[in-house]
Amino acid sequence: MPIPEQLKLTYDDYLNFPDDGKRYEIVDGEFYMAPAPQTRHQIVSINLEAILTSYTQTNNAGYILHAPVDVVFSATTIVQPDILFIQKERTHIIKKNAIAGPPDLIIEILSPGNEKLDRFTKMKRYAIFGVGEYWLIDYQARTLEQYVLQGRFFERKGVFIEDFSPPLFPDLTIHLSQIFKGPGS
Repeated sequence: MPIPEQLKLTYDDYLNFPDDGKRYEIVDGEFYMAPAPQTRHQIVSINLEAILTSYTQTNNAGYILHAPVDVVFSATTIVQPDILFIQKERTHIIKKNAIAGPPDLIIEILSPGNEKLDRFTKMKRYAIFGVGEYWLIDYQARTLEQYVLQGRFFERKGVFIEDFSPPLFPDLTIHLSQIFKGPGS
């Protein structure tokens, strides 16, 4: 059931949330809170960030950022994706305190308890607000799902278990064993 407009939380409300180490998001005016991610989540995140950051810096392709960073889509939708990419030509959306507009790529790493939010609620909003590409990483299943925006919806392009060569990053092959390596599995 949709939330009545007068009861939806806004960016102003968000700015007044406590700075207590938890991740807060507002999606279509509805409040979501998540505790700090598990260590496995963080290891997978840093492994993938390292690969993508090395590529973007070497190729002067843009910027990789990671949570916590606010992405403000509207007054009632503010999220903190695990990882995001903004192409060099679109760096004007990087503001002092937030990203003001849709990143070219958002990556969410599924953790116990957040799959429904990432797979359905946020995915739908990311498409509506024009995020070009969306990846879901499942470190328990050791998979990467790639979705590409087609109109106002994401189309799944594949589920990868070994190597992934994303068109968004020409000449890059991500060996999934590299992002899933490390302790905590």
